[in-house]
Amino acid sequence: MSVVPPIDLGPYPQNCTDASWKAAKTTSIRDKWNTELGAALRAAQVAYNKVKIENLTLNLYTNNRPGHHWEAALDVELMKTAAQQHYNVTAKPAIKALDSARSKAATAGRNPVISAAARAKARQIAIDLAARLAQLKSFKTDDYTRKKAEVTRNLLFAFQQFNGSITSALANADDFVTAVRNNPTAAQFNDNIGGAARRLTQNVGQVRKFEKNGHNLGKDVAVATRLFNTLDPWANDRVKVAANANRAKVLAKVIEFNTHVNAVKQWWQ
Repeated sequence: MSVVPPIDLGPYPQNCTDASWKAAKTTSIRDKWNTELGAALRAAQVAYNKVKIENLTLNLYTNNRPGHHWEAALDVELMKTAAQQHYNVTAKPAIKALDSARSKAATAGRNPVISAAARAKARQIAIDLAARLAQLKSFKTDDYTRKKAEVTRNLLFAFQQFNGSITSALANADDFVTAVRNNPTAAQFNDNIGGAARRLTQNVGQVRKFEKNGHNLGKDVAVATRLFNTLDPWANDRVKVAANANRAKVLAKVIEFNTHVNAVKQWWQ
């Protein structure tokens, strides 16, 4: 993983703010001593809040987007570059600010001039900031590299298996059409249209991904995209006949579907 996510992915920790530091001081003259910690904490808070953890870790990015599919290895590479840039431009300055505040907190925690309560608070701030620093410093791009390799491998495999896969999908669609023609009932059509169409969209929907990854099927990508868009409603159960549809209506709908199947055949052949 790119970076160990903070325990709290929300705002800067309130126990490490200038306000929290001030609240821990006593009214004693000893705590009037300028440790420079307050200003350092304010700077650390501003810098830390600019860091977007989702921009650094691929796992968190994908977890926040259920169903997300990578279409090209280049997409992962671009995200990797963006993550590194965000780290350089935003996280590194935050690390510097946090480390400065941590150092001043550690120094204040050893300062015999200020009160024992203030020293204890400073030591705790130093500990908490050190934990955040460790998380930000652990940034790596290994997860992006692994994901890029996975996307490349999966798409290459799909490309190599495409001929067999689409041939099987077309044969399955033919079987569906034949079954409905032999038994033109609403149930026969509605219960099976989604699966028949989905096997086709799962194949033609890959073609654009292949092209983006440098795999050429020798077929028109624009046509494949149009076929996908046409079949997508059928594949997602948005094309049905009424439960009480008669024989003629069921046959008309399956004939309509068959024209799309033939269009896929013509494109592929």
